[in-house]
Amino acid sequence: MLAACKGGDTVASLPVPVPGGAGTFGSYFVQSFDPYEAVATALRDTTARYLFQRTEWRFSAAPGTTYSSYPLASSRAEYAHAVGLTGSGQTISIVDEGFRQTHDTIAGRIVATSGALPVADHGTAVASVAAGSSTRMIGVAPGASLALGSSGSASALTASAYTALQRGAVAQNNSWGFPVPATSASFDTVFGTTDGAAYLAALDAYAARGVVVFALSNDKTTTASELMEGLPALRSSLEPGWLAVGNATPAFDGAGIQSARMQSASCLDTARWCLVADGSWNAATAASNSSYSFTIGSSFAAPQVAGALALLAEAFPNLTPHQLRLRLLASADNGFLAPDGAVELAPGFAHG
Repeated sequence: MLAACKGGDTVASLPVPVPGGAGTFGSYFVQSFDPYEAVATALRDTTARYLFQRTEWRFSAAPGTTYSSYPLASSRAEYAHAVGLTGSGQTISIVDEGFRQTHDTIAGRIVATSGALPVADHGTAVASVAAGSSTRMIGVAPGASLALGSSGSASALTASAYTALQRGAVAQNNSWGFPVPATSASFDTVFGTTDGAAYLAALDAYAARGVVVFALSNDKTTTASELMEGLPALRSSLEPGWLAVGNATPAFDGAGIQSARMQSASCLDTARWCLVADGSWNAATAASNSSYSFTIGSSFAAPQVAGALALLAEAFPNLTPHQLRLRLLASADNGFLAPDGAVELAPGFAHG
């Protein structure tokens, strides 16, 4: 990737990262990005696989409003790539309706599957955002391996969670949900059956080790979180291994995020474990092994967070996925808003 961007001589002249520090927030992979700034700039500004994600788009129902998106840049993923991080050696679990497993973006990096996995656009796109790598596009963690699972039934979801656990996946991405509010009644309905209880046990087992990522609802008018994104509100033991992810279009510059316009539901009841990313992507589709299409939604914001966890896991092999989750929450850019509250991520350290 870097050689294609700047040439072998430039890559060879870059300093080799020397990680150091200790602890959840004291560890570092590089102490400064300054030596890598030229490479990050070239990736962002001149490299076709990155520029593929710089788009202007509009909703057909409101054609007069144009949005500008560049999710790889607004998330600063190019800086991780510039210092050599790709998610290599890490596994991301993707639970979805189906995948084109031979697509150029993910072929050859699928280490496990579970359940019936038909060829389908949605899962193919989600996987490409998290870990895609082809001549046309690059995802957040292009060197990560994938464990693909089915969301087709409670038993399939159970198998997907245990497969993620067995494979040591740092994150399990779920760009789907049950369209019911996070209440005790809906909890009992979904998890009160034999199959539902088995799925909950599988989630308990995986979330005790890895990080479950759920996409928020795409209904901007909703006033209550849905069950799966908000599950830790009903089962607090899950919170250390849980993240909810919404979709927003940010305005940003080199200094940070200046503003963001929500395109999905807000964090609401999930605020303590919620992140937001730009879910506007030119992603892989299932039409062929080299097909792509523009898509938008929280479904494509969530896998950016799953990919980010894989990058962090490569950078900080001595930290657990739960510690990496805290780093991700702590580093989220919220300087452009006035927080409604704060969560203490470590003794004496709170983030709005």
